[in-house]
Amino acid sequence: TETTGADPETAHVIEIAAQGWSLSKKVKYPRVFETKVNPGPDIKIPPSSSAVHHITDEDVKNSPTLNDILPDLIEVIGENPIAAYNSEFDRGVLHGTPLHNHFWLDVYRLAMRTWYIGEENENGFPLTSFKQQELRYWLGLPHIEGDAHRAAADIMVTGLILQEAADKYLEAGLPDDFNRFVDWVYSPILHKTLPIGLFGTPGKTPDQLEDWQLRKMFDPSNHMYEAMLRFNVLDFARPEYMRRQLDRPQRGYGAK
Repeated sequence: TETTGADPETAHVIEIAAQGWSLSKKVKYPRVFETKVNPGPDIKIPPSSSAVHHITDEDVKNSPTLNDILPDLIEVIGENPIAAYNSEFDRGVLHGTPLHNHFWLDVYRLAMRTWYIGEENENGFPLTSFKQQELRYWLGLPHIEGDAHRAAADIMVTGLILQEAADKYLEAGLPDDFNRFVDWVYSPILHKTLPIGLFGTPGKTPDQLEDWQLRKMFDPSNHMYEAMLRFNVLDFARPEYMRRQLDRPQRGYGAK
């Protein structure tokens, strides 16, 4: 999905795309479902959002509504699981539709399960983030027609990242079974380096962080706290955090 904003609870869909994908490579899905979506007569697209996907109010004014296209989209998807990059967001903006309660596979989490920040590719370049477009070029994926941050191009990149990760999963000798694969994706991630964070933390191991960086990570008011919790980043950093807490001298009342 492309939307009017970054908060799934308030954002409206303005473009949506889907394509069938077969990990077996034996089934081809040539049809790509793609359409712009009119969010409603009183909904405007903020310039900050247009700056990302380059979709404007003029582009969507004659487009169908989400309710108009849902039957066709549901027919394309059928009973198949939906894979998306950061699926929590796409699933969130489809609240109130049957697709919200569908089974979703988060390829963003799968990527964190498969690679790590600082890992070098065949050309010796380290991975510096899990942004979809960086992974696209770091992995050397085939050329994709279309612009980044547009629904159709993004789903093709998502499919290719999913394929690369699934191939690596099988090469590791893990079970060739979709349900077992899903269990593996959603089992706790055993990070080698911090995958996300703030203030220079991604790519580092917990022992390389400053005290204030560790404290910030475990601060519930930090806007990334929930994401770090969801992706097991806090589990990864907790032993070092607790070690420093225990090693810190206990000062008496009034001490400076």
